[in-house]
Amino acid sequence: MVQHLIILYDCFDVGSAKGLAVQDLKGLNVGAQEAAPLRMRVVNNLRNAIIEGRFKPGERLKEGELCAWTGVSRTAVREALRQLEAEGIVANIPNRGPAVATVSPDEAKQNYEVRGLLEGLIARTLAERATAADIKQLQKFKRDLDRASKAGSVRGVLEVKNRIDEYLADASANLVAKNLLEVIRARLSYLRPVVLSQPQRLEENIVEIYAILDAIIARDPTAAWQASVDHVNKGAAATLRILLADAADA
Repeated sequence: MVQHLIILYDCFDVGSAKGLAVQDLKGLNVGAQEAAPLRMRVVNNLRNAIIEGRFKPGERLKEGELCAWTGVSRTAVREALRQLEAEGIVANIPNRGPAVATVSPDEAKQNYEVRGLLEGLIARTLAERATAADIKQLQKFKRDLDRASKAGSVRGVLEVKNRIDEYLADASANLVAKNLLEVIRARLSYLRPVVLSQPQRLEENIVEIYAILDAIIARDPTAAWQASVDHVNKGAAATLRILLADAADA
């Protein structure tokens, strides 16, 4: 307990902690995962926060707020930020410090190209090895997606899609592909709600996800690969249209 208070004291910065919500610290249990490497816990927490939109593209990542939020020292926060910078999720901006990275059209294109290959591999692998329990879960995902679709909820569709992505990666048992995909999705995460807010793209996205799930349920590896690659390619095309239009307006 004393050690944890020392850590929080080391983190405390009145200026940078201004506006920090009380609920950010609710339920914080610094000692709950003592067995896990501290740096990776902080890296994972920050990466997930960026993916979930807690920190916006271009937003500064202030050490005082981050260590108060995570309950660790400035040293641990700095190490985590360096790791996320190496992953391309955080950018170290001169005279400003670390901030959530944004991507250029060319960077987005490259990330989508790799993402398509990885998602295709995961879908194909699962189609080859899917168990009866996997098939049952995928059928449930289809029902969940159908409800979110009928509600017209972009957030609801994204939540289901995130659960599907996580399940497919875990069930395929390809840890390398899963870890690489987490990094790429984190880099592109802020663009997904923007793209899906276009009514036509939301409808297309749902159809594409159904195609992936149906191919895996049918245990058709070739169709699962192709459906996944097509889905990523279409998402890439929609995203690039937005990024290029924004660049032209800038």
